[in-house]
Amino acid sequence: MEYRLDGKNGEKSHFYRDEIEEIIKEENIDRNRFAEFSKFQYDNIIKKFYYAFSDYNHLASAHVTLTRKGLHIRNNISCFSIVGIYLAGNWAEYLKAIKAAMPLNADEKLFLILSEGWVYEGYMDGIFKVLNKTDVWSEDFFLISRKYDWFIAHDWIDWCAFMYQK
Repeated sequence: MEYRLDGKNGEKSHFYRDEIEEIIKEENIDRNRFAEFSKFQYDNIIKKFYYAFSDYNHLASAHVTLTRKGLHIRNNISCFSIVGIYLAGNWAEYLKAIKAAMPLNADEKLFLILSEGWVYEGYMDGIFKVLNKTDVWSEDFFLISRKYDWFIAHDWIDWCAFMYQK
């Protein structure tokens, strides 16, 4: 499987990674609560995510784009819209609606994957603290259960968040 990240044939932009790292330091976020996942494991996490939800048998091309529309979600995966940025009014309210829709408790870790290909792991408090401070809204991102039974996608083109569940 070939990944196309950020439309640059596998090149990852460091802008969001650097911004997130600055936020972690400035906000004194405990790296046990939120941190970049091992770069040696990025590929495994992305592949598990992709194969858990994507209709990869019916893809016309051999590459994966880490965008909501590029995943080609299987028909048997339920989907519903959580919130749109225009309905929420601002980024903080938008994130609050996403957090409220999450089917997990605060003691469970989850993955955050940016469409640029960066993979993070953490608890809701750390993840949302970072998301509230970042400009990552201008890219797709995914909040994924560690059991790969649901995920939430932020689609920057539609400026909406969607919940997908098996």
